[in-house]
Amino acid sequence: MNKETNGYQELAHPADLAIFDRSIEQAINASSLPGLVDEVKVMPDVHQGYGFPIGAVAALAYPQGVISPGGIGYDINCGMRLLASHIPLAAVREYLPDLADAINHCCPSGVGKKGNIPLSKNELNQVLQQGAAWLSKKGMIEENDLLRTEEGGSLDALK
Repeated sequence: MNKETNGYQELAHPADLAIFDRSIEQAINASSLPGLVDEVKVMPDVHQGYGFPIGAVAALAYPQGVISPGGIGYDINCGMRLLASHIPLAAVREYLPDLADAINHCCPSGVGKKGNIPLSKNELNQVLQQGAAWLSKKGMIEENDLLRTEEGGSLDALK
């Protein structure tokens, strides 16, 4: 029993969405993140994301709060950049625009068919089968990078 109001679809009950995906469960899980300032807000068209519902927002306060890439859109590369560093912010603040440009240049993203690393068809198949481990074997990343990458940089279901 949905109704249209001011261009937004209002649901009779949030459980209406839960029938189709896990977005409500994900919003509930997001509400337990450390440092949550207020409530997790969801749009009427909320739908399941990769750990965090798409169409949701949550404010998390520093220093208790966390950075949740799932809340930013990393699954479709919504311009999210996350870098772990021991360098104090004050020491790099003036260099952040240059750092963002360098990361964007070195980490191909978006639509297109050409990146910085030319691959043969065979190499592309190896990347698809091995994930980030292929980069490690080629010396392009360190073993520590694999430890910090979700699922070790590979999806078992694709192997």
